[in-house]
Amino acid sequence: MAAGSGRRMPLLVIAGAAAAVHFTMGLMPARIASHFAAGGLPNAYMAHDNYELFMLAIVIGLPGIIALGLAAAVRSGGDRLRIPDRDYWLDPVRREATVAYLQGHMAWLGSGTALFLLALHLVLVHVNRLDPPRLATGVAAGLMLVPLATILLWVGALQRHFRRR
Repeated sequence: MAAGSGRRMPLLVIAGAAAAVHFTMGLMPARIASHFAAGGLPNAYMAHDNYELFMLAIVIGLPGIIALGLAAAVRSGGDRLRIPDRDYWLDPVRREATVAYLQGHMAWLGSGTALFLLALHLVLVHVNRLDPPRLATGVAAGLMLVPLATILLWVGALQRHFRRR
């Protein structure tokens, strides 16, 4: 893989997720059920244009915040990085490889976040095409388990990597 291709992949994923949100907005009604009570019935709505702006902002912005957070931590000289045995991993001999690993790891988290938000949007597209809109309880539970499991795996991989010497 070329050196720059690892950096472009998250941008392509985020851009693709944003494009998918934009191009599926034509399937949504003018008043979008955007929040659901425990029984699956909507209890909050958003105007079409507001919903699209909101979804685009979080699909693009949340992964961006993740990347900016890492960039700020690295720029601080590593003082804000919370990794096991930080002095060892940020020693000048290993610093470049450590930062590259963290950037790649954060890119996967940012990409996964964008894909999760796209999946959430697509569920809302489907739900809002029902009459009346209704979110199945199993779907809601599954949607919450995906990011939880992903974060646990992501943190586990991070911990496993920084335990090795």
